[in-house]
Amino acid sequence: MLICKDLCEHTLINYNILVDLSWTITYTSCEHVLYGFDSNGNVTNAEEVRGLVPIDEAGDILRKLENNTTTPTADNNPFTYLKSAAPEFSSSVDIIVEFWKNFSGSNIRSLYNYIKHKGKPQYKELKDLSPGRYFSLQIGNKSYPSDISDVQRIISLKDGLEELVKFDNEELFPYLEKLIIELEKAVNPSPMIL
Repeated sequence: MLICKDLCEHTLINYNILVDLSWTITYTSCEHVLYGFDSNGNVTNAEEVRGLVPIDEAGDILRKLENNTTTPTADNNPFTYLKSAAPEFSSSVDIIVEFWKNFSGSNIRSLYNYIKHKGKPQYKELKDLSPGRYFSLQIGNKSYPSDISDVQRIISLKDGLEELVKFDNEELFPYLEKLIIELEKAVNPSPMIL
């Protein structure tokens, strides 16, 4: 049961990170087509950057681009500009925005944000196995919180795992596959890479 709990949390976190990285790779791909960067990370025109750059430079360039990403529907999101500046990325941006509209309010994103900002949830199946409370605070006929488990978010591990499998099969994988196909069309990479 504990292994399942860890698997559920790791999967949940990794799926959300993967969604966030899909924005970064789209933004980076678009920036690569629009601009190039010199060895100091300054923007140059694309013709000047038609070669290989060493790994450390490529990593530095990517770190700078990663800082420019925000949620796809935010007012200051660079995707709006990039979509108009590089129309070949319009489909990719549309795929991201549509996916985000459905995903941002989902239970999977909500639980991820809960874990990220507030801590671990309590799993119903594990709570049912616990021997009970050692101490409770009772004043009159009311119970008051005396342990974190009194106010912790409770979720079903079984339902959570089923939801993650369904999300992977029906939403996440199709989204990423469709996005990668569109990015490949827009970037038109060298046959060396493929």
